[in-house]
Amino acid sequence: MLTHLPFWTRYEKIYRTLGICKSMFVILIIVLLSFSSYAHSGEAGSVIVVNTQNSYQSIKHSHLKSIFELKLLYWNNKVPIQIVSFQKSDVFYTKFVSQFLDLQGYQLSRRWSRLRYMGVGRQPIFVNNINEMIATIEKIPGAIGYLPHDIELPDTVKEVSHE
Repeated sequence: MLTHLPFWTRYEKIYRTLGICKSMFVILIIVLLSFSSYAHSGEAGSVIVVNTQNSYQSIKHSHLKSIFELKLLYWNNKVPIQIVSFQKSDVFYTKFVSQFLDLQGYQLSRRWSRLRYMGVGRQPIFVNNINEMIATIEKIPGAIGYLPHDIELPDTVKEVSHE
């Protein structure tokens, strides 16, 4: 039975095929797992930002996902939500979508395209860089977007914590 075999016996074929010894195999697994956990931590890469007129201090994961999937169209005060996003080809877009929305970039893009075709919801505004992101969020009261966590935010946008 496979469950009763020692750990090394089950994986012996893999590390022998790769041409490495047991200790190198273990180190390789540890390194891969550590990179995997870093890549999936939401706090590692992005912060959610909104216009300063927005009263939200924090946002639940389910609400954030609903907003970016265009299922939630208005804030509690009836102000229309306007998503501001980096271009779909931008690496930062892909990281944000996978870290915060538990989706792949192409899945969200397809959803936006489908809803645009149907004429439903307010389509995202796409920006090319961080300065455009900040400027766009400053101008639109219902705007929501994301920025790298290491950016110093101006007083004209505010960070919203993610629960």
